[in-house]
Amino acid sequence: MTNQTINARNLVTEYLRNIELPSDFDLPFLGTENLGNLAGYYLTKETMIACVTGSPQSEMDISKNELNQLDQEQDEAFNSVQIILTAMKQAESKPLFATTRSDRWFNDGDEVVCFTQDDGDESLLKKNAFVTGKVVAGCKHHEGYVSVLANEKVHTGDNQSGHGLSFDTRDPRIMKVRDYNYLKNHPDYLKMWITSYPDLLQFNPEPMLQAFAEQ
Repeated sequence: MTNQTINARNLVTEYLRNIELPSDFDLPFLGTENLGNLAGYYLTKETMIACVTGSPQSEMDISKNELNQLDQEQDEAFNSVQIILTAMKQAESKPLFATTRSDRWFNDGDEVVCFTQDDGDESLLKKNAFVTGKVVAGCKHHEGYVSVLANEKVHTGDNQSGHGLSFDTRDPRIMKVRDYNYLKNHPDYLKMWITSYPDLLQFNPEPMLQAFAEQ
């Protein structure tokens, strides 16, 4: 493994701590959108350090050794941004990691693909399957949640006569159609994308991976 690879991996894992990167990983593999967020992380880090070291109060509250350490970290953050910006020129557009989606990622009328994971709910008719639908302006729309009207009946409940689904906006089990199509056709990227959510309660990536493989 080269130093360049090691540095690239470290850049990403500091920001996305639980991500499983492929053995031959390089930065452009993340895609332009994810690299943009990564650059934003290090730019924010650089700016915060500059605010601390540039404050007159810092000369009284921080030792010389600590200031030197902060200066070094600021330089490293600046260099990280430059490395990432260079990688963005070699990258293509790819699905954004679900955990970094904004609250307004899904809009009313968006066509989506949802994965109906079998979690033991007896009312679920479509188990461990992909279903298509459209986003509807439901409860807490653009406040971290998204409601979907599925194109087929997926459960026996009252929500939209069995066609209603709801997700956290940052749940990988709901995707825009273009993201679903990309993931379906790029299994190497899919594996990295889908296994980076270990903290998501009740999400098991294996059935979803299997469902993708069967498409």
